[in-house]
Amino acid sequence: WNSEWKKSFKPFRLGDRVVIKPSWEDYIPTEGDIVIEIDPGSAFGTGSHETTSICIEQLEKHVTIGEKVLDIGTGSGILGILASKLGASQVLGIDKDDDSIRVAKENARINGCFNMDVQKGNLLENIDFSADIVVSNITADIIIKMISDLHSVMGENSIFIGSGILSKKMDMVEEALIGNGF
Repeated sequence: WNSEWKKSFKPFRLGDRVVIKPSWEDYIPTEGDIVIEIDPGSAFGTGSHETTSICIEQLEKHVTIGEKVLDIGTGSGILGILASKLGASQVLGIDKDDDSIRVAKENARINGCFNMDVQKGNLLENIDFSADIVVSNITADIIIKMISDLHSVMGENSIFIGSGILSKKMDMVEEALIGNGF
């Protein structure tokens, strides 16, 4: 059963230019495609969830060449890899799960994203990084927990992209953001 799911995981398009390609599938890119080859293994994130799609669309809009991107809760590394492929000069992925760290590092290597580092961490604790863009596709409760620390890794013109928030918790996230000066 552990490899049965692979049969239904085929290349698919997200956002305007992004194609998520399982490492075991063939895909011939068309002009302008940004192909992310992924093997999620036991880490969270195949890219198929709509919260990931939302983050991908926002990264496509906001990442410009030379920016520094912080991916909190990186999972399989898809968002950090995309940021790298969009031209970020430096990407840092943070996760507390050892399997996610291993998988994200391997996926970054497979995709040639040598400017992406993946570290073990709990949200923003002990993170010494200044980001132009912070992206986090996790749950509302965890986003709320880290909002008060976001300014420690963001500059005045930095952007926060948060997803994974159930609509019934949107007001709570918004209140926490506004209460912390966002």
